[in-house]
Parts: sequence; C-alpha cells; structure tokens
Amino acid sequence: MSYNVGTRLKDLELSIPGSKSFAARLLILGSLYPREFTIINCPDCTDVVNLENSLKKIGLEISRKNGVVKILNSFPGCEKSPVGLILPGEGGTTSRFLMGLLGLGKLTYQLKLGAQISKRPMDALINTLEQCGVCIKKEKNIMVIQGPYSQNLEKVEVDCSQTTQFLSSLKLALYNQSIIFIHKNLTSSQKYLDLTDDLINKVKDDQDTFIIPTDMSTLSYVIAYAMLGRKVTVSNFNPDDLQADYKIMEIASQIGLKVFQDKNKLCLSPQKQYNKFEVDLNNCLDLAPTLSFMATLCQGTSRLKNLKQLRYKESDRLREIVNLLKIFKCNHCYHEKEDILEIGYSELMGESVEYRAPADHRMVMTAFLFMKRNAGGYIFNAKCIEKSWPEFFIEMDI
Repeated sequence: MSYNVGTRLKDLELSIPGSKSFAARLLILGSLYPREFTIINCPDCTDVVNLENSLKKIGLEISRKNGVVKILNSFPGCEKSPVGLILPGEGGTTSRFLMGLLGLGKLTYQLKLGAQISKRPMDALINTLEQCGVCIKKEKNIMVIQGPYSQNLEKVEVDCSQTTQFLSSLKLALYNQSIIFIHKNLTSSQKYLDLTDDLINKVKDDQDTFIIPTDMSTLSYVIAYAMLGRKVTVSNFNPDDLQADYKIMEIASQIGLKVFQDKNKLCLSPQKQYNKFEVDLNNCLDLAPTLSFMATLCQGTSRLKNLKQLRYKESDRLREIVNLLKIFKCNHCYHEKEDILEIGYSELMGESVEYRAPADHRMVMTAFLFMKRNAGGYIFNAKCIEKSWPEFFIEMDI
C-alpha cells in the first residue's frame, strides 16, 4: 500500500488509541489471573489483536466489544490440544511476551515469527528460558517451546543489553511466584520495567479491571503536527506518567508549544517559533523518529542522545532517521562515538519526494510529518501503520 501525502493542513479534533505497552502486559497478566479480567480502552492495532488471537489459540476465552476486552479463563489450566501454528505477526513485544507465557504450559507450541521480528534479538530470552528448564529451539523462523519451568526457581538472571522485554516477559509469566529477578547490562528502558512492576503489583493486590491510558508515543505525532501551525484537540486524553513516552509532554512545553488540558481534552496551539531541546532517549526510544522531525522546526541545534538501541527496532531506526533527514535536506550530524544526533532548524524543501519505508510504523508516520511540512510525496509500504494506529491517515489527513 502506498499513500499520497498532500500539503493541505487543517485544524484537527481526534481521538488517540490506548497504550500498546499497557495492553500487552495486561493481556498476559489477565491470561494468568484466576478469575474474569477486564481491560477497558484496549487498542485494536494489529500488535494487540495478534496477541489476543494467539492467546485464544492456546485455549483462552476472550471477548472484545467496543474496546472492552474480557478474559474469562486462565493459562495453563486452559491448555488444549492440538494447538496448531501460533501467528503473532511482527510485534516484538507480542512474540517475546508469548514466549515467556508458553513456558508455563506442558504442551509443545510452535510460534511462527514474522519476517522482521525473526531478525531481531532473541538469544538472551532463549538462553534464559533454557536455564529455567523450558525446552526451546529455533527452527528457521519458528520457535518450538515446551514447558513447564523448573520447580523451585529462586533466582533468574536476564541480559538486558538489547532490550528489557526479555525481563518483562519472564516477570509477567512468573508474577505469582517468589522469584528474585536479576538484570544484567541494563542501560536503557528502565521505565518499561517500572510499568511492568507496577501492573504486576496491582494484579497481586487483586485488581481485575484496568482502564488503558492514552498511548503517549502516538500522541507525539499529534504534537508534531500542531507545530506545523494548526490547532489540535485530542478528545479522549487520559495520560499516565508511567509510560516512558510521557516525556513528550515535557518536551512540548520546553520548546514553547502551548499545551492546555481541560478534563479529558488536550488542546495544542502552535507558536511562531520553537526552542531547541536536548533529550536523553535511554528511556523513551520510541520518541526518536518524531523528535528528529520536531528538531527541524526548532531554532538552534537540538541534541538527541543515546540512540544506538534504535538499531534493534522494527527497522534500523537510527539509519532510517538519518536517511529521512538526508532526503529532506535537513541540517544534521550524527556523532557515532558519543552516540549523539544533532539537528538544526531546516528550511523547507520545495519538491515532492518518494519514500520507500521499511516495515516500520513509526518511520511511516514520521515521513508523513516531513512531507506535510514540505511539498508532499508518496510513502510506500504505508500499511504497516496498522501495527500501532490503523486510523492514522484518517485522523490526521482526511
């Protein structure tokens, strides 16, 4: 699917989906909870729907109506045979969280990884699962998993050098056991672990109904759009500062965008110019593409620090961000040794462009912003926005 981005800008009033990060964690916890479990404002993006369908495949009874998801039984008590091939799609979180969960079962499960996720880091999770007694092997792009975990596990050590999702996966799967988790090489994404721990503690306190807050990484595209000179109103704003990407609210105020909240409405008003900013991305890597665009609108030189982990996302996002900055002739310089990307205010480019996007929803949405500011263009492989915000083009452009 390709998408033709025009240059027309308009004031927007829109709604934003709930947080994927919350949804994935709650779906796993709800699958282990001994009684009915309810998730309100659950997004219907492909990552979340694929996780729901995978959970149904292993015997869980799940209903969805008007964004409310109910989980009626629990794993592994619901195991049924035969299972067939489980298809989690391209979601890194989806696949990694499922691997931890499936280790609780006694049946043999086959998890078919998507083409992109099969290239992303998995070894640390595989090694840890093996150390915990789970039989697991990778056959091309299929993970073959048979549990259960060893009895009387006391300590589990997890390498977090590439992602904290491995540790979150195990913490969620084993949340009701008295296990000490030890992390090694934790250099980024601490906020995601904090979110995991917070939700686990609430479930341990017997909370069985959750309302998912606004997805703050999705909000970042809306904030960036407002910087182009149009007023934007988010009609269903329900923030939660446990999200790593809540940082976008702080940055929006720092650069000078007028931000006003009235109950569940968030109003964004553009200004004539914006201040430069500096941000450490260790805990909010998903904001990097949007911030790279926002920096081109800010006076002076903005600095994005600690980007190297971006290489392990749905695409090599660091490379793709630099690629977009080159395509739109933006002032920038990446200092590899220091791991700092400097971006200066950039003038408009007066020609339409074509961007052949990788299968990475965040790069497609960022390319849209660049094109809106400049002379429009075509984005190829635009369908992958369904991974996080299926209504992106409808809400932002139509």
